[in-house]
Amino acid sequence: MKPLAPGVAGFGNSTMTAHQEVVASFVDRAVEEFPDNPLSAEFLRRLARELPQEFCAAAMRHLEKPGESGAYRLMSVLLVRHPLVFDQIANPNSGRDASVGVARRLLALDRSFDLRLARKLPDSVGVNHREAFTGLHAYRVLDVLNDVTSGTRLVPVLRHLVESSDDKLSSKAALFVGKRLQSAAWARKLLKHRDQRIRANAVESLWGTPDPASLRLFHDCLYDENNRVMGNAGFGLHIVNDPGVIEAILRMTRDARPSFRSTAAWVLGRMGNPGFAPDLKRLVKDKSSAVRGTALRALIELRRKETASAQEIAATAARISAEESENLARLATALESKREPEPVPEPELIYIPVPRLDGSSFTFRK
Repeated sequence: MKPLAPGVAGFGNSTMTAHQEVVASFVDRAVEEFPDNPLSAEFLRRLARELPQEFCAAAMRHLEKPGESGAYRLMSVLLVRHPLVFDQIANPNSGRDASVGVARRLLALDRSFDLRLARKLPDSVGVNHREAFTGLHAYRVLDVLNDVTSGTRLVPVLRHLVESSDDKLSSKAALFVGKRLQSAAWARKLLKHRDQRIRANAVESLWGTPDPASLRLFHDCLYDENNRVMGNAGFGLHIVNDPGVIEAILRMTRDARPSFRSTAAWVLGRMGNPGFAPDLKRLVKDKSSAVRGTALRALIELRRKETASAQEIAATAARISAEESENLARLATALESKREPEPVPEPELIYIPVPRLDGSSFTFRK
């Protein structure tokens, strides 16, 4: 079969051909009938062999969803060693959360999956550079790995990417490696880098690290020449409840440079303190459209968090007592014991689709 163009058929992607839509509908049916139809498993296996690209895209549309089932477990087994699975996860046309969800599911099945995915990025010596992911595909892989892995196991495989000629890839690699090393000394070295994104990500990589060296770095960066570096330092101090950080961020809201005021609005929104609402309202009236936009988004996020908290309080107040819940459970059990057993329906003859080898049409088999 002629391979599809890269990026055309991604899970979660609406740009499917008519042929792919047919295959996807057949996979949907096989998943639905899987508990009762023993031929569904054979159908999925055969589809993975004969129409691998279509099967991979259709299966991943299911596996991005939460939940477990026999069909999901089988599709995971078929996908975890599938030659096309990495292309699908790296596909920038599919949703990031979907790629993360599938990768996390497959990593639970095969603990080497993250290492195999990492080795699809350019290596340090140029051996795999012809087939390695680059550009948007490489960015997606690093985003996925950043979400699904922890620890330093992948650091030796990816550390060299910090010096990549692709500035965006190098900045993402700096965040990935830095979060796993949690080293203030390593972050300080990156603060000398020419790329401001790498410098900012070096500071972000230390978020949640309360050691004295990291705190000194955060404080030093509160007077940095770059707004993102300063903002990340401020939020890092907020995470560890530093008492002086609020004053520093509020000072930043009055900076003469619009980029600093915009970053300050972003930090205030991330902090989530309703007491910052007046400061954000002031920034919503800023003369810079960029500042106004960031402040408005931060204010909306602040209101959303307030609403969520109020709803949580209301739900807690409305929750029935443990005694009432126990009484209801006993009543439900008593009623259930008096019900007549439901008649068992006669088993129906089930048909499942079987694709022909060339994938041009479909037939049915009992």
